[in-house]
Amino acid sequence: MITVRGAEGREVAAAERLAAAVFSSSTPGPRPGALSEHDRVAPAVVADPGELRVVAVDDGGGAVVGTVTVRLRGQWFGGARLLGAAVSSVAVDPAHRGRGLGGALLESALEAAAASGAVVAALVPSTHRFYRAHGFGVAGRRPVHALRVRELLADLPRVPRGGAALVVRPTAPDDAAAVADLVERRAAVLDGTLDHRRLPGGPAEDVSEAGSWVLERGGRVTGWCVVHRRPPSVPGATYDGVVRDLVGETPDDEVALWRYAVADVPAAPLVEALVLPGGLLEESLERLVAPVEDGTWMLRLLDPAAALAQRGYAPGTTAEVRLRVTGSAGGPVEVGLGVGSGRARTGAVAPDAPVVELGLADLGSVFTGHLDPVRARARGRIACDAATAALLRGVFAGPPAVLTRAF
Repeated sequence: MITVRGAEGREVAAAERLAAAVFSSSTPGPRPGALSEHDRVAPAVVADPGELRVVAVDDGGGAVVGTVTVRLRGQWFGGARLLGAAVSSVAVDPAHRGRGLGGALLESALEAAAASGAVVAALVPSTHRFYRAHGFGVAGRRPVHALRVRELLADLPRVPRGGAALVVRPTAPDDAAAVADLVERRAAVLDGTLDHRRLPGGPAEDVSEAGSWVLERGGRVTGWCVVHRRPPSVPGATYDGVVRDLVGETPDDEVALWRYAVADVPAAPLVEALVLPGGLLEESLERLVAPVEDGTWMLRLLDPAAALAQRGYAPGTTAEVRLRVTGSAGGPVEVGLGVGSGRARTGAVAPDAPVVELGLADLGSVFTGHLDPVRARARGRIACDAATAALLRGVFAGPPAVLTRAF
């Protein structure tokens, strides 16, 4: 018999080994989920208090045969922060697949996240069909490119001279508040952005990560980036660069970060980075080189009413609709949604408010603006009249939702 529950003590290390084995390109060793002698005597350490780990345990021998990890993070839509669940490492031992363990693990983890206050859940899928069956809809894309350092620096604008002095330096603990402010201001205008705040009220950003840099302009922090190195993709090179995150207060600050921080890896022929739609790199580079990843990310509304109420909306938008949502575990639900003055309320709406029928996965896609309700109606994915579809298009219009950060 297999039991699905929260990980206990030393099972955390066994679950980490299982996930590493399942997602590794090399052949896994025997029984990756078994407890090692080290696990039996050493207590497990979970550094992130916002981390929820669920395991499937073989009651016969105690081996961990499945695992999923959820980390509580902030996620931003319409300029408002929602508490979200970042889902990763959904892994099942190959010998135990085909028994529904993956779905049971995922649903158990999402229930735990919802109990902790999360109203949405995001993930980068290995397969759309599996996650769509569990209420996740495609929410946006992750356009990552490998850029040639020499061409990158040649194409970027020159850093303006004069004015306040620019300094790029490694981050210090005292920079945490300034970095958090930068991240929050970017998140307010870029839907889908994750912050790394572990729990509500906790520290918003960890600035102690290796490769973390800040830009100071006149003694004030106006930019931040995280640059890593990894084995080279080009023979004879020393390493490649990987930009994990980069945010500047102004376009000039972004340019300065690219020129000073990325150029700090001069031995790297390539640097891998997320190219945001309409962002500095897309606009500045003569051409994009070698797409590394142009996959999708997915979103599920764990509590549709709460997520719709907490999300931000364009100030000039006014609407009232009744959403009839199918695909939830408890059966169809109806959510009355009223939008006005940039905010929303859920509950009672006018008796003659138009009705929209759609599945939970499609609601997640509409919520991020990735799925156009007008086109979705034409394809039969949502049921409503043409005027209501156009109304929904305006309600959820916004910049492309991009999952800017890893989790």
